[in-house]
Amino acid sequence: MGGKDDGRHCLAAGAAGRAGYSPGGAGGRAADLARPPHPHADRLSAGRAHRLHRPRGGQRPTGGLGPDRRRREPGRGGIICRGGGRVARGAGRAHAVFASNSVVLNGAIHPSLPYTLPDSFAPVGSFCAAPNVFWCAANQPWRDIAGVVAAARAQPGALAYGTTGVGGTGHFGGETLCGALDISLSHVPYRGTAPLMQDVIGGRVPLLAHGMAGAVGPYQAGQIRPLAILGPRRAVELPEVPTMAELGFPVPDSGVWFGLMAPAATPPQLVARMARDLEALSKTEDARAKLATQAAVPDFAGPAAFADRIRTELATWREVALRVGIRPE
Repeated sequence: MGGKDDGRHCLAAGAAGRAGYSPGGAGGRAADLARPPHPHADRLSAGRAHRLHRPRGGQRPTGGLGPDRRRREPGRGGIICRGGGRVARGAGRAHAVFASNSVVLNGAIHPSLPYTLPDSFAPVGSFCAAPNVFWCAANQPWRDIAGVVAAARAQPGALAYGTTGVGGTGHFGGETLCGALDISLSHVPYRGTAPLMQDVIGGRVPLLAHGMAGAVGPYQAGQIRPLAILGPRRAVELPEVPTMAELGFPVPDSGVWFGLMAPAATPPQLVARMARDLEALSKTEDARAKLATQAAVPDFAGPAAFADRIRTELATWREVALRVGIRPE
């Protein structure tokens, strides 16, 4: 499985370990690969990755890239904070960060961070993705985006859409939708999904931009209605709902993705090895089933493609933030 140095440097995302994948087969020494990600990984990935791969029925994780031993000390709204520079440099013990695209969105609105994306890291690969969706409350009359456009143009700025915060996927997704449709909607940020859904269902805010995770319950209860997918592919759970591109108004993909990044000084052969393990994990039925519980799907891309994705999205969201005026709270 590799020598002592490999074991010291090869890094593990806790989610990968909890999915039960063992590199090298049943005989692989998971202990050689077990190193906890940095405790100050971004808030969203630390929470959701844990939920995605929590063992079922009290089962202990087996094999894999390493057991989940991290301390869940939250970051600041998606910033790889405080220890981020150390992760990038590989100072002390090497670590990997299992991060979401919230780190890219924050990079787009924060003028100075202790690291540069993606060059301060060695991107290993993307792992999974979940779509962003534009919804309306079920008590509203609109059945499609055309209805919202007509209402918004009749009363510019009078309609509002809610999200779970400034500078998040919902905010960026909602603003790109407004730009593509040439309409004006007021943005109402909330501190979390629960208060957002409460106000939408209660009729205080008619629209929202939100991912499937957290919206499944209200949708299944008939309390919210999906109008469009804010990305390039239809959602598995909403096969009848068109993408904005299919409606003739393409927008950047504001859905959530998760991926693994290692320190910039990580040897290329170890990055390649972790990428192979991550890809193999993404193809397992167990990982696919657990991702589905969070309305996510496997979405692996290797180191070069993942780095290109980060660069492209960072440039896209910086342009949107400057044009719309999205600033950190």
